[in-house]
Amino acid sequence: MNVSTYISILALVVSLVGALAAFWKVSTARHQIKTQNLLQISNFLSQPENRDARHKLRATAPDDLDLNTVSAVCSAFDFAALFVKNKLVSEEIFLQYWKPWLLFLRGHLAEAMQKPAFGELTMHEYYRHFAWLLDRAAKTP
Repeated sequence: MNVSTYISILALVVSLVGALAAFWKVSTARHQIKTQNLLQISNFLSQPENRDARHKLRATAPDDLDLNTVSAVCSAFDFAALFVKNKLVSEEIFLQYWKPWLLFLRGHLAEAMQKPAFGELTMHEYYRHFAWLLDRAAKTP
């Protein structure tokens, strides 16, 4: 091998190392963004009005549910589900924390989710991302 071949190989190796370093930086940045999004969603779901609505639902029999309270809970989780569904937060980590609540809501709101609430749309259709999240929680071991 002559010197120009060695220089070409060295240039290729340097380029590959640079590409790997760039990939690592992008991968790290994406992880940090997903972590930040998860914290933001958790803060949002923990705001007093969202937390109070969840606790009000838990204390109310399925036959006596208040539509405004149900809508508040569904809306909050519908928003969170958009982040999970679009992989802006880790579904696994989100469900590790919220799965018990989601499973409770899935059973507690089953009848309410089938009722027309917004014109011809049922709550299940209107809050389709929340409904998706409820199904994901039920399917996750």
